[in-house]
Amino acid sequence: MANAMDHLEQQLANLSQRGTDLGEEMRQAASQLQSAGEIPKLSLVENMRSYRDLIEELRSQLFDEFQDEDLQSEECTLDLLRSSYEKFSVRSQAFDVLKSIPLLRHRDDADYIPLQECKTVATIMQENIEKRTGGDLPADLQSLITGTHPLCALLELVKAADDLDDETWSLHNETLTTAFGRQLATAVARGKLELSEPDETTETLADAVTDRKKNKLNTEEKDKHSSQVEA
Repeated sequence: MANAMDHLEQQLANLSQRGTDLGEEMRQAASQLQSAGEIPKLSLVENMRSYRDLIEELRSQLFDEFQDEDLQSEECTLDLLRSSYEKFSVRSQAFDVLKSIPLLRHRDDADYIPLQECKTVATIMQENIEKRTGGDLPADLQSLITGTHPLCALLELVKAADDLDDETWSLHNETLTTAFGRQLATAVARGKLELSEPDETTETLADAVTDRKKNKLNTEEKDKHSSQVEA
């Protein structure tokens, strides 16, 4: 997924540079037309058409990857493409935080209820990220990126409690207590929780979005088939 995102980012950078070059070419053509009546070269028209085709090609590619309904706007611009990429990048970061929560476990109690409640919250948030098809992230998902969400405090206290200064540790502990209760905060403080190793097949947001799209298409095909049989 990281390589795919890097490739898309490079495509956006190349397209941006091409747009800058095309803009300068158009500026010079306009100046020559105004000052000397020189008709713009046909190559300029071809370059404009090529740039438009690249915009549309990247729009299609980004929509296939992200399922962002904002990309279905009638007028597609480089800013719209960049915005879609940045939103998905943020969603991916939030998704990566959430997929760490199921890896938490209690050393003595596999069914530790306070931790199961945290995992439920993380699962709901993860599903919300997967289902989003446009618009900005809500505040609770944004807080996963900034590290201010209680789930981030939980992960920090479990993974790196010894590396935190007293003020930060106390702040995280208070945040955790307020959000999920003193019982969980106490278990964390006593070192009762640990983070297990991730599965090599842990899915990314792109995988989740793709799976959701496939399931939707399969459901639509089944409904269509059922309707035809009933008819």
